[in-house]
Amino acid sequence: MRSDKLSMLNFSRLLHYSGGQPQVKNQYDPPITCTGFCISCEEKGFFANSDKMLNLMSHGADTWDFEQILGDLPLPEQYIEVPIMFLLESPGADYKNGEPVPYKGVTKSPPVKRYYWSPNPMTEWPNNPCELPQLYGPYFAYLMNKFHLKDVYITNAIKCGLSLKNKRDKFISYKTQRNPGLLDTRIRENCFREYLFREVEEFKPKIIFAFGGKADNVLYFSRLRDQRIITKKLYHPVARKPLKERVNKNNERIKSALKEAKLL
Repeated sequence: MRSDKLSMLNFSRLLHYSGGQPQVKNQYDPPITCTGFCISCEEKGFFANSDKMLNLMSHGADTWDFEQILGDLPLPEQYIEVPIMFLLESPGADYKNGEPVPYKGVTKSPPVKRYYWSPNPMTEWPNNPCELPQLYGPYFAYLMNKFHLKDVYITNAIKCGLSLKNKRDKFISYKTQRNPGLLDTRIRENCFREYLFREVEEFKPKIIFAFGGKADNVLYFSRLRDQRIITKKLYHPVARKPLKERVNKNNERIKSALKEAKLL
């Protein structure tokens, strides 16, 4: 990660990785040593008498991270080095990124087996998204390559996934309606203060692309649109809409946003 402050936020404050930011790899064998992680919501008592828990965890990644795996991003003479954020809602599926780690009476699954968002299993910058596996990393690598985006930062708005106790595979989305439950609201607002607002302050994105309705909804609650940041809703990388249609519509919306920002 290019930014020292973002690296510290992700790998010392959010995830207590031994040695700080790890070398960027698709897979770690043995897993990275994680001595702890953020338990701010638990320490504030949000889960007292609740049947829910925070389980899967994520961290941010940027174009530089992708370049450690795929090599330098191939760039034409004219390319875009303005900060652009790719935003999703929260970690909602277990892609075997981690394993349970106990810390101060709390157990979560930080991504200690794989660098989160990494473009596994790609070995070069992709040009045809319709040939890609249905994973986030390869698709984001395609977007960086297609639009020549040299300074992308990818993150979840909420860093931990919400699930039912004793059913660790039962993911619960943070409410999509605008009157979420008290627990969901407290988690969301707390994570904004602890991480998302700090990420935005440090990265200073010109554009935020929200992937999927849930991410766009969370973006609405963050009030970041009030900061004169261009925001655009895109289709989620694994949405049910046919892949080719989804890719084409996203490309159109990204191009429109880049023109609005006077980057094209």
